Amino acid sequence: GIQHLKETPVDIVLLDLFLPDSRGFATFERLHQQERNVPIVVTTGLNDETLALNAVQAGAQDYLVKGQITGELLVRSIRYAIERKRAEQKIREQAALLDIATDAILVRDVQNQILFWNKGAERLYGWTSAEALGQKTTDLLYTTDSLEQVEPAQQQLMLENEWQGELNQVTKTGQKIVVESRWSLVRDDDGQPQFILIVSTDITAKKQLEA
Repeated sequence: GIQHLKETPVDIVLLDLFLPDSRGFATFERLHQQERNVPIVVTTGLNDETLALNAVQAGAQDYLVKGQITGELLVRSIRYAIERKRAEQKIREQAALLDIATDAILVRDVQNQILFWNKGAERLYGWTSAEALGQKTTDLLYTTDSLEQVEPAQQQLMLENEWQGELNQVTKTGQKIVVESRWSLVRDDDGQPQFILIVSTDITAKKQLEA
């Protein structure tokens, strides 16, 4: 089967975790490593759901329990796995493009918690993505004095779904910088604020020249 996959592209793989010539994770790990872009749905017995959950945590898109599989459940699982894998691939491609950008691009929620932090943000602010994710922008990027700029910008954002202007911020090393920042508010299907996309350009040198 693994050799066949090397020669013939497929949309999805249904993998029994207990094949006659392979047990447990051996085949799954080998298959997942070889075919990173192919969604895998594993099947397992009623007493082995823990093993199936481990497979999902390791990269399988879904699992089905033998004896409980209906036609409707199988179709739904296959469709979900394929669509989710395609969505993940699209997100990876978009993230790669965002990392090429020279601007600092980040996404935060309405509580100011950072959800996305591109390479441009790492270069500008000095914080790595691992360090920034989960932190609050108000704690990471502003001094006590510069925080007063955030509230009026936030109010305009909620009213008009966007805001643009200059902000005084600070880097990881404590260096004060000036950025031209553009904020866009993303709402959910009910119209409630969900995420804020922020694109910031360092204009510190330009402001110094103007001064």
